[in-house]
Amino acid sequence: MRLTLRVVTELADAARRSRPEECCGILLAAPSDPGLGVRLLPSDNVAGTDRRRNYRLDPRVHLRAVQEETRSAAVILAYYHSHPEGPARPSPADAGLACPGVSYLILGAAPLPQLRAWRWTGERFEEEAVQVIQGCPS
Repeated sequence: MRLTLRVVTELADAARRSRPEECCGILLAAPSDPGLGVRLLPSDNVAGTDRRRNYRLDPRVHLRAVQEETRSAAVILAYYHSHPEGPARPSPADAGLACPGVSYLILGAAPLPQLRAWRWTGERFEEEAVQVIQGCPS
């Protein structure tokens, strides 16, 4: 998965603003390059319990992402969230929300800030490489 530096900066800012709760949203890819994350669609964390360790996307944000796909040929590349008190690896709660074949971008804060991507196979998460690129797509 490739991400623009701007997207990484926006994600880090969102995680900082939402602390101590998890931030969440959807990462859209460029229509011309479906492997390049270029835009975040932030969501309120609507988890009913303990938003410090759980997240739920607002369904209206998911609908907006699907509408973007239809209208502009943008592509949902991944779902993202933060772990403000833990590492950038999926938790058991994350596994309970995961869908097979879908990528999840996690920004962890402990022990050090780290950004990692994971794809759910239906049985387990497999890590995906994350590459941050300078500039914007042409």
